[in-house]
Amino acid sequence: TFSTANRISYFFNFTGPSFTLDTACSSSLYAIHLACESIRHGECTLAVAGGTNLSLHPAKYATLCATGFMASDGLCHSFSEGGDGYVPGE
Repeated sequence: TFSTANRISYFFNFTGPSFTLDTACSSSLYAIHLACESIRHGECTLAVAGGTNLSLHPAKYATLCATGFMASDGLCHSFSEGGDGYVPGE
């Protein structure tokens, strides 16, 4: 949530924008992209980017399996050929 990013910025005394974004599975990658672009364009000299995905409740996995969202071989193939979880090839 937004408050986590802002509390981290406050704790470390970071200045500048502090925000969250949600692009589903690509949020961490996009956060790093935005940080790099900000540095590249001279908007800052240092940027902190990161992400997390917490899937804590077993019902989520039961639902994903029942609806065909989990990879058929049980392995992660992020952004590679042969991936058939969430979105094929994701």
